[in-house]
Amino acid sequence: MPSQSSRSVRVSEVPKDVTRDEFLEAAKKITIEPAKKRIFFDSAGSSSSAAADQCVRVSLAPQFGEQFGTITFPSVQCKQKALKEKQKWRYDDLFDGITILHSSQTPKLE
Repeated sequence: MPSQSSRSVRVSEVPKDVTRDEFLEAAKKITIEPAKKRIFFDSAGSSSSAAADQCVRVSLAPQFGEQFGTITFPSVQCKQKALKEKQKWRYDDLFDGITILHSSQTPKLE
């Protein structure tokens, strides 16, 4: 039976030309809710998305001619939002089979 994660999703169908920074930005957009609903404040009291930056963890690795990634969200609600909303890529939370979490950009294959 595949493992189901409580806060992480596997992301497939990510084109080869997408960088880790672009992938991270896409993950952050899912995490940050509209300003009317939630605003993050830093210690000085100014609003910021810094809390989202610290809470989102990503990995991106080449596999089968495309890239696969993982995103770990700060909450179950953020994960559910990612699974429900239409995204650029395919999201799932069933880690069935092998998911590569890290690889060099040009892995050596034997």
